[in-house]
Amino acid sequence: MRRPALIALLVCILFMFVGLSQAAETITYAPVQDGFTQSGETVSPYVEGRVLVKFTAQAMDRVAIREFPDKSADGNAAWTGISSLDAVFNALDTSRISQMHGSVRNKAEVERLGIDRWYLVDVVYGTDIEAAVDNLVADPNIETAVPDLRAFPMTTPNDP
Repeated sequence: MRRPALIALLVCILFMFVGLSQAAETITYAPVQDGFTQSGETVSPYVEGRVLVKFTAQAMDRVAIREFPDKSADGNAAWTGISSLDAVFNALDTSRISQMHGSVRNKAEVERLGIDRWYLVDVVYGTDIEAAVDNLVADPNIETAVPDLRAFPMTTPNDP
């Protein structure tokens, strides 16, 4: 019973790493909503100016997220109250930090999965997202950081 679940988990992890390794490339995407087209628009596989961040449990005990903090005279803002994180967010010229998920009923699962520790970080358009992710992951208060990947349809729908 546990073996199929473990295999499924390993396959999911493999697809995640393959997807992240492809993140630096562009994808040609042809929307199909208005009918078939021969060519498509070349787009980035992730949303421009956005990174998803999961804080560590220890950091969440000390952090005080401010969605739109006031900037000081030197142009820096206290986004979290943790100096190393604030320095990274200021270096990325962050414009907003917001929690990704609203209230979830199953508090045990929220705690187990760390759903309440995921935040959406908006940075200036044109920011090198791969470098931003690398800078965020280097901070010990960040458990993980990933680009906000776009979802693309795999096939043309066959329903009328």
